[in-house]
Formats: sequence, structure tokens, C-alpha cells
Amino acid sequence: MISILSNKLGVDMGKETFPVKVPAKFIKRLFEIEQTYESKKTFSINEGGTLRLENHIANADFQVMLILCRCCDAFGYIELTNRRALYHRLDAEFVVSISDSQFYESIEKFIRNDLIQLINENGLMKYRLNHYINESTQKMERYLLIHPVVFTKEFRELSLAAKKLFFMAYEQTGGKSGKIIMRNFKPSLRKKREYQPFIYKDLRSFLHKTQDSHVISVINELQNTAVKSCGIQGFFSDVFISKNAEGTLKASFTISSALVVPVHSSINNGINDPLDISAIYPIKANFIIRELNRWGIGEAAADKYQLNRLVLLFKAISPRVIRICLKDLKGYVTRNNKFPSSIYGFLYSAIDRKTTETYVEVLNKSGLKSFLIHPHYSDEERKVRFGEFKQFLSSTKIGIRKFKGICQMAAPYLKKNFFAPLNSSDYQPLESLTRLSVDINKLRQRAIDGKVDPFEYHALEDEVFNAIDKGLDVSEVEKWLLNQIHCMPESEGYPLISKSFRIEKYLADKIIPVFS
Repeated sequence: MISILSNKLGVDMGKETFPVKVPAKFIKRLFEIEQTYESKKTFSINEGGTLRLENHIANADFQVMLILCRCCDAFGYIELTNRRALYHRLDAEFVVSISDSQFYESIEKFIRNDLIQLINENGLMKYRLNHYINESTQKMERYLLIHPVVFTKEFRELSLAAKKLFFMAYEQTGGKSGKIIMRNFKPSLRKKREYQPFIYKDLRSFLHKTQDSHVISVINELQNTAVKSCGIQGFFSDVFISKNAEGTLKASFTISSALVVPVHSSINNGINDPLDISAIYPIKANFIIRELNRWGIGEAAADKYQLNRLVLLFKAISPRVIRICLKDLKGYVTRNNKFPSSIYGFLYSAIDRKTTETYVEVLNKSGLKSFLIHPHYSDEERKVRFGEFKQFLSSTKIGIRKFKGICQMAAPYLKKNFFAPLNSSDYQPLESLTRLSVDINKLRQRAIDGKVDPFEYHALEDEVFNAIDKGLDVSEVEKWLLNQIHCMPESEGYPLISKSFRIEKYLADKIIPVFS
């Protein structure tokens, strides 16, 4: 039942190839896509690429089914959506593997036929195998342990029809050696059914054969193909062809007893073998561990599952941002003497916040921040605008370097068409401060001389009272205000825009299409 095959797993690593746990329901659902076989519906993974049949099972689909079931966890989830990593695992386990293009096409077919789906779970993208567990009980129901013979060269060289018949028969054994499988060649004329699962159809329909001789040829292929590495003379044994009560042919056969792995087998390790993300991204994993230990919070990645989730979260994030986020986590632990209930959720929010701040800082350095946040926005309106801007960044997936270039290109156009130069009338006296015994004309002149942002200058009215509430001595107010004005950034002018202006829409419509 456990074999060292001539695949990369065996030859290069000296590892055994284990059986694969596959739910019977998943196999049935795979065959069910051929209920609409005659529709000839097509798809392509690339625009203008080769068209493939969406409702036809291909050789590649069996390899993909097996590797998905191998790499998922007990609940049918695959944490890493990197298809290349999945293909590398497939290539390691099969002696003769399908091509990478066949793999990608099969994955797309599985998605289109609702066999798998890409889901977002708290910001983490993952694959979910549908029909893997019972949704109400969260447990797998009837399942099979598929023998490693399916990874061999001999199995790969079987005809597509032979592979289909093998998996159909294996599903019906239910893991019981010696079970006789019986099937008519043609549909019964006496038992009319409005609907029948495709896996239970007559052999000619199931195999898409027009002649009985073609079906017999497929059965003989499975009976006579030996696999020396697994010690079998054929995939099928005890084959018998006869006539049924209606006078048409029927077949009975069993799966070779050496190939039937009992479902109560003591084999556990290796049957489900989820992708080890830390092993795929070792540099990133080691960096995260090192930084966590440096901050004294190494327990955040104490187990492999948590470390893998952190690697997934940080794999496309720069070291600088990772350090800032882990520093925030350390601060939380210091303040609360415990980790947040969801370390992943906390760090996801930290990345989201820091990423947005980085892009806003690019706008600021380009002199465009005032086009993002209208000076007359309320605090609530500011939050909404930041949310809209984050959505724009998420949907366009523009890298920070490209965004810098876009802003540099946009700045001259925006300042030319939507910008007003400063003049002294923009700095009206802060009348509300007169009751604090400060020289408002002196403050105004300091703002004019410093060419500070007039909106920042007027915001001092609110800030000073907040500072007093927090303990600022009234006698120190004027000195405090002069110091605040001195620290304000200079401004060339201010934007002449309405509250409905959206800089991201301007960039998307006017700048990005011509940016190279």
C-alpha cells in the first residue's frame, strides 16, 4: 500500500508515495460534469488561447483531483493559492506528470464546474474543495483511499476511458476487496429513469462508446495491463462478460485485491499532506521568526500552522513594513499582557493601515495630498475618503514605485488646472482666539511669511482648545501657536476642487492609460 516509486519523490528524495484520501462524493461530482457532455461548451484560460471543453473529463483532471485531495487539510482547504507550488507537488508525485498548461486548464475547469472555489477568509485567499465534507457536520462522509498505483507510468499510459472506468469501479468498491462490480453495456429498456448520476450510467454512455466491442476493449486493457512495481498483473480481475435478462451485454469484474486499500487502514501520515508554505518561502519564514524573537514575541509563530499563516500574510510585504507591524504587535502585548485574539487579524489590519499611509505619503511628497482629502471634510468624511482610496489601491494593485511615477506625472497637470496660488486674504485672523489674549495679527503674519498651508493654519482654532483641554497653560498659548505655525509645511497654493472630486478617478482616467 505504501510504495517508493520512480517519481521525483522516490528517486530524488527517497520518500514513499502514500494512498490518497478522496471523498466518494467528490469523485461522483467530477463525473457529473459530463451530464452535459453534448453541449460542447468551451473555455480558455487566456484571451485568444486554445479552447477547451468545459464539460469533458480529460486525463489531466484525474491528476489534479488527486493532488488537490493530497494537499488539502481535513476540511478541504488549501491555504496556499500559488498554482505553481501545487503543480510542483503534482510533478513530484506522478512518475509521468501532465504539463503545467494542462494543470492550469484543469484547475480552471474545476472552478467553472464548482468542484473548487477561491474564497477570501479574513483577507486570506485560499482554495476550498467543494463536496469534500458534510457542511452541517463538518466531517467527511464516505471516502476512499486511492492506491499509489495511480501515480505510476503504467496508469498514466492507460486510455482516458480506462482511467474513467477504473475510478468508477474504485468508487463502488467502497474500500472492500473482492467486491464484484456489475454494469450493463446499454441502458435498460425496462427501468426508465428521469435522472441518473453519471457515474451509474451504462458503460457505453459512461465511456462515450458506440460499440460493445469498444467497451470490451477498455475492460481488457484494465485486465491485461501489469504494474510490476505494485506487483499486479492487471487493474481488473475476475472479468466476465455475459448477457442480461434483456439480451444485451453486461460485465462483471473486481478491482485487483492488491490495489484496494481498506478505509480502516492504519496509514495516517502522508495521506493528507498540506503544502508547507514555510518550506516554499524559507527566507521569508526565517526572517519572520528572527524578527518575532527580536521583539520577544516568538510565541506568535510557535506552531507550523501559525507560522505558515504569517508567511502567507507577509510573503509580498517588504521587510520594513513587516518590522513596523511586528513592533505594533509587541506594543499590543506590552499594553495588554496578552496576544490579540487573532494575531493574523491584528497584523492584517496593521499592514492595511501602513500600506495606505505609505501611498498617502507618496501623494504628500508629490504635493497632491490636498487633492485626496478636501480641506473642508469632516472627520467622518475623511475616513470615508481613506476607505475609497484603499479600495482603489486594492482593485488596481499598483505597486508603490509605479504609483510614485504616476503621481509625478499627474502633479504638473493637477497644479496647472486645479490649483490657486496663495495670497494674504487666505489667512483670515483667528477671531476665536482673541479671548485668550493672543496677538492674532502676529500669528497671521507668521503664517503669511511662512507660506504655510492655509487650511492647516485655520485648523489651529480647534487644535489650541484641544491642547488646553489636555493641560496646555493659557499663558503659553501664543508661544505654542507660533511654534505650531513654524513647524507647518509650506504650501504653493490650494486645490480648487469640489467635494465630489476623486483623485483616484482622475489618475485612472487621465494618467494611468498613458503612463509607461
